[in-house]
Amino acid sequence: MNLSTTVQTAVLLAATGLSVWAAIVAQTRRAAPGAAAFGWLVSAVAPWSLTSAIHTLIDDYEAGAAMKPNGTPSNGACRNSSGAKA
Repeated sequence: MNLSTTVQTAVLLAATGLSVWAAIVAQTRRAAPGAAAFGWLVSAVAPWSLTSAIHTLIDDYEAGAAMKPNGTPSNGACRNSSGAKA
């Protein structure tokens, strides 16, 4: 793991925390226009950011591809069994 991976993971985890906080604030201010829609939006962003951070931390290609529902890599590149691009 290098510095850029660490920074990217930290930013994604911070985005997860901010999204959870924003969802809580949106739920407490239901009278504000658009609060419900905003709450749903940030509620969807939080798990996306968390899974993206976990995916960033995984160094093993096969384990990272296994996180995808259909087993394809996140960038759509085709790779052979040794991990090299085909």
